[in-house]
Amino acid sequence: MKIFLPIALFLALIFTSTACQETPKSTIPTPETKTTLAVKETKINGLYQTDGKRHVLRDCDSGKTFWVENTKILDSLRLENLLEPTYEMEPVFVKLDGTLSEIATGAAANYDGLFAIKNIETVETLNFMNCCESYDFWCGGTEPFWNCQIFPEGGFIIFREASGERAFIFPGVKPVISGKSTTYVSKNEAGESVKITIKEEKANDGMSDMVYNFSCKIEVAGRKFSGTALKYGEKIEEK
Repeated sequence: MKIFLPIALFLALIFTSTACQETPKSTIPTPETKTTLAVKETKINGLYQTDGKRHVLRDCDSGKTFWVENTKILDSLRLENLLEPTYEMEPVFVKLDGTLSEIATGAAANYDGLFAIKNIETVETLNFMNCCESYDFWCGGTEPFWNCQIFPEGGFIIFREASGERAFIFPGVKPVISGKSTTYVSKNEAGESVKITIKEEKANDGMSDMVYNFSCKIEVAGRKFSGTALKYGEKIEEK
């Protein structure tokens, strides 16, 4: 997946629960052979993903994707920073120093390079501020706490509730737009469905003085949630 506020709200959404029961299917290939060419020292700010076998870094500046070596410490820090319930290949935002090599042969040709870590500066839970992969909306609410990331068609819709036992994963879909309302309806392989209605109107999260330009209502697993939504690239303002 190519494959994010007040700080009070989204920090409150970083919670501990059990792992989810359904995981997105990644299309990231696994390199078989690597031939290194020109090597250079570099710093990368990006999104790091792994399932224990694949270790992949997407550079926020160039958009290129690299296979990563020396990941033992990074993998441990990633687990500490994941939102839970989690899903396979869930990304975290990282700032890394290391060496970058070109990769030339075999399945490795599907990547833009080989990155060997020398220093880890930052590992952060993904949020709307550090997510460099474009999304449609980043939603959240309170009482109960929940959050939802809506990625474009071809990606995923990911919903979490603080008191839930799993994260709900749905295929990203093209929304239906009517006036000031944007509606997403999606169904996953387990037969579960979600309906998200985002309306362009001033809204407040109930915890801060921040004013959002969109409200959000979600129906998932037979339950209803309401809150606020942030569109990719926009900024929220104080009252």
